[in-house]
Amino acid sequence: MSVKDPNPLNRPDVWSLSASGTVVDASSYWAQEGEGYVSRQIVNTAGDPLTGLKRRQGEITMTVKGNRAASPFSLATSFINRTNSSAWANGAQRTWLCTSVSAQQQSELVGTQILDFWAVSFAFAYRPETWDVQAANVGLNELYDIINGNVIVGTGKRRITIQDANGNDIPTPKPLPLDSAGAYKGVGSVADMLSFQVYQTADFQSQFGDPPT
Repeated sequence: MSVKDPNPLNRPDVWSLSASGTVVDASSYWAQEGEGYVSRQIVNTAGDPLTGLKRRQGEITMTVKGNRAASPFSLATSFINRTNSSAWANGAQRTWLCTSVSAQQQSELVGTQILDFWAVSFAFAYRPETWDVQAANVGLNELYDIINGNVIVGTGKRRITIQDANGNDIPTPKPLPLDSAGAYKGVGSVADMLSFQVYQTADFQSQFGDPPT
């Protein structure tokens, strides 16, 4: 196929790539543990979260332009605001977000016939940490086991208590780190980060193929 093919529907898709800087919230950092890294909440030396921090991030944008015979409206609603469901374009799952689409009806003379088609363009933005939202696993309350005799019969929720300067137990005035079971991790503990998938996924490979590498 050639971009100069007289039939616009036979022309291959054309890809382009650009990068720009953007400012995003900075609530976590990468802490080395063993041979790898884990995401941790940014806190001060007293363990309190540092809020309002920002960081600059280079963001890659990839665009594909092509021609389609059918209306792209259903295609647009199937991919816009969705991330890649599997590895694609040298990115892991959910690292590419379909951010925009444009389409325009066009006509060209092919031989002796007028061919109507749609010129479409899709844009994707890349984040290596994925487009999931992260939040610190902290809270004012904790979960605990309800025990009857020696048997756990259920789970309850209660306000976390800490000791004041006089050694009295008081309700915590601020959210504290929780473990994976929802229990308070203890004095001096560091909050883990929770990850939430906030975008639905779509199969980019099946519709757009592989970008040139």
